[in-house]
Amino acid sequence: MSGQKGEVVIKKEAGVNVVTLLDHDVLDDSEIVPITAQLSSIRYDDLQPKLVLDLQNVEYISSAGLSMLVSIDRRCKGRNGRLVLVNIRQQIMEVLQHMRLDGLIEIQATVADAMKQLTGT
Repeated sequence: MSGQKGEVVIKKEAGVNVVTLLDHDVLDDSEIVPITAQLSSIRYDDLQPKLVLDLQNVEYISSAGLSMLVSIDRRCKGRNGRLVLVNIRQQIMEVLQHMRLDGLIEIQATVADAMKQLTGT
């Protein structure tokens, strides 16, 4: 599957879904539709879904990509769960701050930090 648009890696650790986006650019439907489809495989019907979204590879995110993040956050919060974004590059963080999404979506520096927050360990 390597090299395809919208590719992600999903791992479950200690009841937390850890998702790594492999694309450098999250621009439009050609990337977002496959990402959303793969994220739908995560069980949001868990009582309190916990999701870590690792953005270490993402260098650019479009408004459609930001909308996807808000949608995922709402889906998690709608089930009393949590979404945590991690490994965010400075230019992506600036966009999140400008759009005030840093106050809406939880952000941690690393996957390990997010896991501590979500599992309490």
